[in-house]
Amino acid sequence: MAAIATHNGHKRFTEAGPYDTIITMIRSAGIAVVALVTLCASSASASPDMAERLARQGVLQAKAGDYKAAVGLFKRALKWAPRPDIQCNLGGAYYKLKRWPQAHLYLGICLSHPAELNDAEFVKIMSGVYAKTEQELRRGNFGPVNITVTPKKALARVSAFADDVEFYTPRIVWLPTGSHRVSARAANAFPDGKNFKVLKGQLSNVRLALKPRPVAKRVKVPIGEANTRPSKAGAIVSLGLGAAALIGGGVYYVLARDVADEAEPLERGSDRYEQLRDTFDFRRIMAYSLLGVGAVATVIGTYLYIRAGSESARQVGAAPTRNGGMVWARWRF
Repeated sequence: MAAIATHNGHKRFTEAGPYDTIITMIRSAGIAVVALVTLCASSASASPDMAERLARQGVLQAKAGDYKAAVGLFKRALKWAPRPDIQCNLGGAYYKLKRWPQAHLYLGICLSHPAELNDAEFVKIMSGVYAKTEQELRRGNFGPVNITVTPKKALARVSAFADDVEFYTPRIVWLPTGSHRVSARAANAFPDGKNFKVLKGQLSNVRLALKPRPVAKRVKVPIGEANTRPSKAGAIVSLGLGAAALIGGGVYYVLARDVADEAEPLERGSDRYEQLRDTFDFRRIMAYSLLGVGAVATVIGTYLYIRAGSESARQVGAAPTRNGGMVWARWRF
């Protein structure tokens, strides 16, 4: 099974970064715009980094012959970033475990995006594994099922797979002979399911149409002539949420530092060290996310509070002068 591509530039486990700077700025003078941009960029890059690290560990476990552990690591990596190369490696691990239906599913999903793989040799190897998987399915007590769910963006799953295995349709999946159930969910639609039977070597077609949820009708409320002042309720709620998120981010930061201190004397690469590292990464990402949400909510709440405290809804005006014109703006706190 081919190894996935790796990236350089990963920081050490306890290495300080922009996170410490952000905490200092929050304690001293609030949140600056530059810190907010840095925070959002760091949070956005955390998911691919975590997926890459878990995928590398999965490849190492597969090379060592522990395909069950590799499956777990690849599935964890896909939760962070659903990359086709990770899906192919997961399918390859299932192939080694002789779990043919799961191998066929993930290899099929992976190979349907050859351009994203950008590795002709890798695609060739996995295509061969896919073909061998289908041969095993045809020899065993399995049957192909063509599953189609509407709307197109619905996610489907079948009872023969684990609950966390979902896929887009239309797609042909191979399942053991016997009775099964397909379930599907989609945004703005009621979830639904359907029972069906699989016969050995015979193609079955299963179609499922989800019923759309009723859309609430918008009622236009006439606006009176009076020039009313905006309410401060939205500003108070936004500021409260911002404060709560910032406090939560600070708490996660402290918890992450505690884990880093606990892991520092341990041997790198040991099971306990890797477990603590996963916990550290999760808490650090939560801290980044909460601080980002708190910063945005605070900025929005401040804006709404200033706007609600204005003297009237009309704050901008224009008037002619002797040499041209002027534009003015006013508000009251």
